[in-house]
Amino acid sequence: MIETKAYQLTQDTFTKIVMQRLFIKKWWIFALFLLAICYYLFADNQSVADSFLTFLIFGYPLFYIGYTFYWSRSKNHKGLLAETNLEFDDATMLFKKNDNEIKIPYKNIIRLEDYEKYWLLYISKTNFIYVPKNIFHTEDDFIMFLTYIND
Repeated sequence: MIETKAYQLTQDTFTKIVMQRLFIKKWWIFALFLLAICYYLFADNQSVADSFLTFLIFGYPLFYIGYTFYWSRSKNHKGLLAETNLEFDDATMLFKKNDNEIKIPYKNIIRLEDYEKYWLLYISKTNFIYVPKNIFHTEDDFIMFLTYIND
């Protein structure tokens, strides 16, 4: 097995990933709320109900974004943010974290998202594994890992 440098997902990076996922998946809801806000703000006769709806429509997305931000910063993610060691070969990846080991075959990766500094390897529709690109000791290790996850 090829070993990499130890790495750790930081709180800021995790929050950034969660917020990106929120806007990518729910962009249409925010667009609908924005259209509704524009309609109610520029309506000719505004009643009390219209003002309440404007406040509700404006407040809900802000509440949702705030809640998601708060959730991503909570202390429940300590295990996810722990230092991780990755070892890999031609068939599996071995992650070591907090005295636990998990072996994941490459065939279990259902989707790969490639970002500038890291990969998100999805092992289910909502669960991903964060792997930074700067943890490899050599360029050959990097290329080999990239080949394995893309097959």
